[in-house]
Amino acid sequence: MDSENLKKKTAVSLIWNIINKAGYQVIAFLVAIITTRILTPEDFGYIAALAIFSIVSGVLIESGFSIALVRRENNTRADYSAAFYFNVLLSIILYLILFFCAPLIADFFNMPPLVNLARVIFLALVINSFVIVPNVILTKQLKFKQIAIADLGGMIISSVITIVLAIKGFGYWAIAAQQVSQVFFKMIIIWCCSKWWPSWKSNFALIKELFAFSFAIIISSLLNYLSKYVYNFVIGRTYSTADLGYYGQANKYYQIPVNVIINSVVGVAYPVFSSLNNDKERQ
Repeated sequence: MDSENLKKKTAVSLIWNIINKAGYQVIAFLVAIITTRILTPEDFGYIAALAIFSIVSGVLIESGFSIALVRRENNTRADYSAAFYFNVLLSIILYLILFFCAPLIADFFNMPPLVNLARVIFLALVINSFVIVPNVILTKQLKFKQIAIADLGGMIISSVITIVLAIKGFGYWAIAAQQVSQVFFKMIIIWCCSKWWPSWKSNFALIKELFAFSFAIIISSLLNYLSKYVYNFVIGRTYSTADLGYYGQANKYYQIPVNVIINSVVGVAYPVFSSLNNDKERQ
């Protein structure tokens, strides 16, 4: 790709990524305003109690492979397939562990509804594992318009479902439905956009190579998210479900402007710089 074409594609990608990140947060904020007028603080507290389990499991399932695959040159279909099967298999294993641990989680927080709620919400982990590799492929191709369509499409559809269920009196199940349906519809859209399908022939030797690069990323991500969500753990254990709900909602939005800008720029810059670095190495 020549420099002028790359500059143009980078600029377009950045615009679409900003639209994606900002649009996503605007929709989430509007839905929060609507649902907080309908649902109770306890409803949000149940969801916040499960956040740390979802986040940590998500980091383990992704395993830093997204960054590693974007950085890696000349990925084949067999390479992508190996990463895909690994992500899906690990997500199923972790889901089963969390499924059977749901009663223990509910007992720890003294929140009985968490048993069934956790088993539904954690389904999003399995569904999202199907998104990781197609998202990497679109990222390497700088097709951020398609990624934005998938992200915002899934968010809009799931938001409508959430608001309808909240109005109908489904309580915390309305929020659970949003989390699961959002990744489900995103999965459908992103698979249609990427036009990729895994092959039975997979290069599983690649997994060791990816881990050699991504291990530090996994540890860093885990420490980062644990530091952010450990308060959910403490508040949920020590205080009331309503208190956790208030904290969870307030903590969710205070860094939105900064995160939108940083994530938008970094999301585009990394695949661009990886591409430039690979070009230099070939020269």
